[in-house]
Amino acid sequence: MINPKTPELYAQEETKDPIVYTIINCLSSRWLITEYDPQTQIAFGWCEVISGEGELGYANVEEIKELPYPVTYTSIEEPLSSLT
Repeated sequence: MINPKTPELYAQEETKDPIVYTIINCLSSRWLITEYDPQTQIAFGWCEVISGEGELGYANVEEIKELPYPVTYTSIEEPLSSLT
């Protein structure tokens, strides 16, 4: 579940070190969610599909939920720089 405190898309756009509100893990992949639109289920944050090789981008949370592997959600409030 996405942390309900997660701000809307673009809310942290001008922030130099945005806050991560949810970590999604699936096998060796992880998504550090900084913004989220609950209507479209689109999230923005640091996406690391291959361990050690990440980038900022968008992810469809509904598609992540449908992966045939265990997916975990962790609520957190930490600066992105402390987690990458």
